[in-house]
Amino acid sequence: MSASEDRSVSLYNPSKKMLIKNYKNLHNYDVSCIDISKDNSKFCTGGGDKILMVMDVLQGKIQFIWGITVSNSLRKTNQKIYRS
Repeated sequence: MSASEDRSVSLYNPSKKMLIKNYKNLHNYDVSCIDISKDNSKFCTGGGDKILMVMDVLQGKIQFIWGITVSNSLRKTNQKIYRS
């Protein structure tokens, strides 16, 4: 897998040097990091928008989204924004 400045994540088959799937526009800014679950069923991305997403590899659907928000006291807090 690779993360990109164009807000996408690409899944490749390295032995065949072939693109399997492209997950487009995951974030509002560049995708800066990626991690894959041990069973390869999910991956997690972080981006310049300060959002963390957990995606299902096969379905290409978002499982969870966490974000950094600013409260009235201007203290940053982690909040789970979405869960499928």
